[in-house]
Amino acid sequence: MSAADFKAKGNAFYSQGDYIQAIENYSKAIELNDKEHTFFSNRSAAYFALNEFEKSVEDARQCVIIAPKWIKVVLQFLDKHNFSSRNTKFRFHLFSFFFCCEFVCSLLSSEDGI
Repeated sequence: MSAADFKAKGNAFYSQGDYIQAIENYSKAIELNDKEHTFFSNRSAAYFALNEFEKSVEDARQCVIIAPKWIKVVLQFLDKHNFSSRNTKFRFHLFSFFFCCEFVCSLLSSEDGI
């Protein structure tokens, strides 16, 4: 199976609420292609659904390292679906997290490093 096939299986398990199987399939996709940010993003969501927040944040960070511009897409999605007016505290914390991740990524990619 390809990485995309494992992602599709993971998505199917996720939509059924079988987060453990979803994580296993996303992990297999990552083993085959660790440069695709959506695999980490999806696995992060599955970890979050299981209240495994440290693992969720770890995958979210990896996602941001791979695709830092993806943060802007997430924020645009939140704005489009009016999350800011529904849950300001949630949006604030999410934005803060992504801002911090983007800042750290910029430091890691600078010539001087941290």
